[in-house]
Amino acid sequence: MSQAAIGAPHYDTDRGLISSPPVSMGFRDEGSPGRSNGPVSPSAMYRPAQVGSVVDSRYKLLREIACGGGGIVFEAEHVHTRARVALKALTLTAASTQKRKRILREARALGRISDPHVVSVLDAGECKKHGPFVVIALIEGRTLESFISSRYRLDIPATVALIHQLGTALYQLGRRGVVHRDVKPSNVLVARGLCGKPDTAVLIDFGVAKVEDTSPLSGGRITFDGDLVGTPEYMAPEQVSEGETVDHRTDVYGLGALAYECLTGSPPFTGPALAVVSSIIVGAQPQPIARFRSDVPPALAAAVVRALDRDPTKRWIDTAAFARACTAVLGDPAPPLYLYPSGSGGPESGNPTSIRRRAARIPYQAPARILVGPRAGYDARVEDISIAGALLETAADVPVQSAVSVRFPLPMSGRVVTQDAIVRWVRSRGTSRVLGIEFANPAADLTAEIDAYSSLKE
Repeated sequence: MSQAAIGAPHYDTDRGLISSPPVSMGFRDEGSPGRSNGPVSPSAMYRPAQVGSVVDSRYKLLREIACGGGGIVFEAEHVHTRARVALKALTLTAASTQKRKRILREARALGRISDPHVVSVLDAGECKKHGPFVVIALIEGRTLESFISSRYRLDIPATVALIHQLGTALYQLGRRGVVHRDVKPSNVLVARGLCGKPDTAVLIDFGVAKVEDTSPLSGGRITFDGDLVGTPEYMAPEQVSEGETVDHRTDVYGLGALAYECLTGSPPFTGPALAVVSSIIVGAQPQPIARFRSDVPPALAAAVVRALDRDPTKRWIDTAAFARACTAVLGDPAPPLYLYPSGSGGPESGNPTSIRRRAARIPYQAPARILVGPRAGYDARVEDISIAGALLETAADVPVQSAVSVRFPLPMSGRVVTQDAIVRWVRSRGTSRVLGIEFANPAADLTAEIDAYSSLKE
């Protein structure tokens, strides 16, 4: 599945259920207020998809994984084959004609692409009850964002390997007229290699992609002129400048921004969205990579800086050329990716905490709720889990050593539990916080289910 980290769903604490309001996947999308996406016909009024629903008489929704302005993602099971997949449906019950067409036409375009580093589209359709949907491969992995969050920055071989894998994938997409437009760490899943094999980076979430499809059945271009789409920290200048052309070179910039963050620990520009956009518009330059670390080879730093050039014509001609320039620094045209720790104990590389883990964490993404005291509650997202604790991402400012309660669904049964925990470490990431929590006296049934889940994934 594409366990896409699209947004931060929240809990309906009165009913004990997970729910997810429409949250923008980027700075703005087609469903943003103040922009019309065309008329909403009576036939476009759907029942909201939720856990337990059966979509198109075939896919039973087991648990919610993520939600954004463009769609809500569930883990689902085919009612006949029992195959586990990911299913993305619209967040809105009243879908505009444009949004309905977009999700289906994107699925058609991506269905023609077969690449190990691009999430696979397995099925698509329009359910009479729940509206249009897309079925994608279920990928068990952690987001690249969670790796950067827990380690602050990545080592040079891992960064170059990521650029190689994602650069070749984006090149193949560009050849087929697809511009992702939102290349960022939270839109990259890393699947763990089995039996000592390298890990695999997979590009997910094409919710704001520009897809050129001029076949007679397509209905024309799948994009909307004048929209400001993407995430500010990773947007190329042409994405925020009216009248500029967005093409495959936009993804060169996005990949450059991702590489910059892997090496330095932060995107090229940070701060409030409008401040970031203003920096891009006025032509501000990101801080030199050498200011953050001295071990980056000058040739690699120069390759990243070229990818981030304000002028698209001065960037690398495509993401494949950018990847080749980076791999040449290591002298390996296809460097292997290793991000998951090989051992089962201790903190990951670069983790500032001195507290050693009592158990290895396993990738598991799910919405969560952090409860601090009798009144305060904050939306969060689980990134991985173990019998000892979990990694959470939230916008809330929760101090280290805070005693909290975390409400989240268990990984196998989906049962929602509330578990006491201690916040052992906190790291800032832009407007978000990443929390390493340790469970306090976890219940036996909780540890048993997490242990069983961990055993399946190892």
